[in-house]
Amino acid sequence: MSKQKPFLSVVVPCYNSSKYLPHLIQSVVDCEMEDIELILVDDCSDDNYDDIVAQYSDKLDISQYRTDHNCGSPSNSREIGASKATGTYLTFVDHDDYLIPEGIQELRRVIEEKDNPEYICCGIRQVDEEGNTQIEKYDILPFLHGKFFNMDKFYRKCDLHHKQDIKYQEDNYFTALIACNLIKYNLAPTFEHFCTYAWFNNEKSLGQTMKRRKETDAKLNLDMFYTNISISEEVMFKFVDEDALPYEVACEWLIRELVSMYLDCQIYWKFIDDRKEGLARLIDGVKARLNLDTKGILDIAFADDGRLFLSELDSVLQFQEEPITPQIKFDDFLEKYSGGAI
Repeated sequence: MSKQKPFLSVVVPCYNSSKYLPHLIQSVVDCEMEDIELILVDDCSDDNYDDIVAQYSDKLDISQYRTDHNCGSPSNSREIGASKATGTYLTFVDHDDYLIPEGIQELRRVIEEKDNPEYICCGIRQVDEEGNTQIEKYDILPFLHGKFFNMDKFYRKCDLHHKQDIKYQEDNYFTALIACNLIKYNLAPTFEHFCTYAWFNNEKSLGQTMKRRKETDAKLNLDMFYTNISISEEVMFKFVDEDALPYEVACEWLIRELVSMYLDCQIYWKFIDDRKEGLARLIDGVKARLNLDTKGILDIAFADDGRLFLSELDSVLQFQEEPITPQIKFDDFLEKYSGGAI
């Protein structure tokens, strides 16, 4: 095996991953590059991957690590994996997904042509169990998949990190950090229109499990709403306080989370009336933080012919098999669930 500095570090959070790892590892091998390192970080699961790793030891540089306690989400594993990465670029892959070799080969050509861009966003291909393409999506910023970070010029420079022991919405914290740093350092993502990541819509995945839980667990829905808002406040207003982010941008981001919550309500609406007091506290908390009334929030959300609202709508619905028809207008939503409920 070559011991040169890796071109790419691939970090994979694992949890009982034996069923999926052979396919994922083979996809890395099929990239046909000696200078890729694969970093597996297990979240204290029952599986042992030594036999699987041994099958590829002469083809690929593979390292294994383990968290010191079970987190229940990929966040802790991603943080450990990133701290061990030695490649020029870093990417994250979920254990039941895999890389698209021809996409990684094209990525390398782009990186060489464009002099090592800071942050590269490639396409995502949703596939079924046989690997057949269902959807391809490009220019997707809110998702962690299909992203490549230059370790020195972006990841370490921006002190990116994953929030520890967060049970859900872990991607939102990380992508909020990315967004703030892009503004702070006056950078722009490099968007490429080819797919590097195959996303398997696994019914047993953590994301799908959470989706099913949300259909029956009213408290979980509200907890996730609160988490989203608190993440936005924690990250965005830290950069505002450091004069690295305009206040108006932080306001828009926080309102985007309200819009996202509203859209989520369209899927899980049956619980919302039961959670009116909690929603009122949440929405009024956002109003107070921004010193805005309902009209002020609507003015921002629907500025430029509804740019914020429509952008968020497209982002949330892009992987929905069936279109969602809102059951209540956003302005009615704010009026109904804020003000005087407590």
